[in-house]
Amino acid sequence: MLTTAVPGLGLPPRSAAEPKWDGWRCQIHTATRRMWSRHGTEVSRQFSDVTTAAAGVPDAVLDGELVAVLTR
Repeated sequence: MLTTAVPGLGLPPRSAAEPKWDGWRCQIHTATRRMWSRHGTEVSRQFSDVTTAAAGVPDAVLDGELVAVLTR
């Protein structure tokens, strides 16, 4: 689901929300070290460090948000 800016949360009582990090929606096939964007574009070469790290996971397809976190 794509996000949309809103003026306020408007949550009902006893509800919660979490932040939406601005990243790339991706899928990685760990066995082949191939990675695709949500549009179906292969991005394995551009994110080779991520696909190499994912190779340590047993054969799986990982689907999620790719976010870079910078620390100081």
